[in-house]
Amino acid sequence: MKLVFLTSLFSVATSLLIVGEHRSDEVVGNMDTMLVEAPRKHLIGEQVSEWHLLGAKVKSESELVGQEVRKRVQLKRRYIAMQQSWEQMPTHNASAGSLNALLQKPPGQSIKTIFVNSQYGAPEFVMQTCPVQCDITTQKSKFAKADAAVFNARWMAPFTEVPSSKPHGQKWVFNFFYEAPIYKGERIKEVETEQLSKMTDWTMTFNHASDFWSPMAKMVALAAKDRRQLRNTTPNGTKNFAAGRKYLLLWFVSSCDGGRMQLFEQLARKLPRNKVHMYGACGEPSPCPGRNESDACYQKLFAKYKFYASFENSRCAGYITEKFFRPLNEGMVPLVLGGKSTKDYEHLAPRGSFVDASRFSSLNALARYLRKVDRDDKKYNKFFGWRSRFRIADPHEVMEGAYCELCQNLHRKSSLQKPVRSFRDLSKWWYSESCRSDAPSWVDDWQMPYELS
Repeated sequence: MKLVFLTSLFSVATSLLIVGEHRSDEVVGNMDTMLVEAPRKHLIGEQVSEWHLLGAKVKSESELVGQEVRKRVQLKRRYIAMQQSWEQMPTHNASAGSLNALLQKPPGQSIKTIFVNSQYGAPEFVMQTCPVQCDITTQKSKFAKADAAVFNARWMAPFTEVPSSKPHGQKWVFNFFYEAPIYKGERIKEVETEQLSKMTDWTMTFNHASDFWSPMAKMVALAAKDRRQLRNTTPNGTKNFAAGRKYLLLWFVSSCDGGRMQLFEQLARKLPRNKVHMYGACGEPSPCPGRNESDACYQKLFAKYKFYASFENSRCAGYITEKFFRPLNEGMVPLVLGGKSTKDYEHLAPRGSFVDASRFSSLNALARYLRKVDRDDKKYNKFFGWRSRFRIADPHEVMEGAYCELCQNLHRKSSLQKPVRSFRDLSKWWYSESCRSDAPSWVDDWQMPYELS
C-alpha cells in the first residue's frame, strides 16, 4: 500500500516538473497561478499582475528540455532511495506543506522546517538542486516548531498580525515580496516592519545587502554544453539584432505620475517623433488585445523597437522588476531608471547589456547617444554579447535559490551561521537608507512630487 502511494506521489511530482511539452505560459507553474490570482491593488498592479508573464520568455526550448531531464533523473534517484528507506518515513498525508519533506528526505539526514508567512510569493516548490533538505510550509500549525519563519511584511498571511512572542531558538527572516519600501513618499507597511524589527534575525529581500538575496530574476552563466550548442547554432555570431527594428523607444505604462513620466516625455521631444511610442493608461491604447505578451501581436510589436523604457515607479536599493527583464527577453535593450544606483542593475546583468539614463550628464547627452546607436547597427549589436554567456533565470529558480541558501544556513552549527541582525535598525535599513528621489536631477524643471520620509 505504501509503495502504491509513493508511486502515485512520484507521478504527481513528476507531472509538476516535466514541462517540455507545455506551452511557454505554463512554465512557471504554481508561481503563475499565485500571481494571476493576486488582487490588482495600486502597488501590486504594476509589478505582480505582470510578473506571471515573465516566465514565458525566460528560457529557450533546448534549455528547458535539458534542465527538466536532469530534474527527472534527480527525482527518480530520490524515489529509489525513498523506496529503500520507506519504513522510516512518516505516514502522514502528502499535504502541500509536507510535500517537500516526503519527496526529499534522504536516509539519515534531518530536515529543517521553514514556515513562510506570505499571502503572495510563498514558495510552492520542491527544491531540486539544494544539497540539504528543508520542509517549506505555509501551515500555521507548524509555526511553533519551525526552525525559521519568513515574514512577508507586505502581504501577511496566514498570520495577519505579527505574533507577540517568538518560539525559543527560532530564527525570523524579514521579507517584502515584491514591493518597494517607499511608494509616492509613503513608507509601505511601516507598522508591520517596526513590529518585526526587534525579533528579526536575518533579511531576505531584493536589496543586495540582504542576508539572503532574493531578486525577481537575474542572469546566470550558461552551462558549457549550452554555450557549445549556441556556437553551433550561430557559428559566426552574425545575427543582426537591429534587423527589422525601425522604431527607437517603446514604453507600456499605467501609472502616470512621478519623475519617470517627466523624464520620458522630455526625452521623447528630443528624439525622432515617429520613433517613440508610449502605450497604456498614460499613452495611446495598446495595439494588442489582452496582456499575454507571448501572443503573436505583442511579439510582432516588440520586434519593431530597439529600446524599452524600463522605468521603475520607485528608486530603492535592488528594487528592479519585470520592466527590466521584459526587453532582455524580447530582443530589446533596456533603458533603465531604477534601483538606488547602477550597481543594482550590475548585480543582475553584465555591463553593456543595458543603458542607465541616470549615468548621462544631461537629457541632451542621453538623446544624442540613443540617436547615435540607432544609426549604428554594429554598436547596437554589442548590447547582446551577454547572450553567448548568460541566460535569464526565472523567478521560480531565483526564489528557490534564496530558500536553499537559508536552508543551508539552518543546517550549519550556530557558530557557523550568518551573523544575526547585521542590519542593526531594520526600519532605518529598509526605509531611510534604501530609497532616493525617482528621477535624475538634470531632468528639465523636474521637481520631486513628494518627499521621501
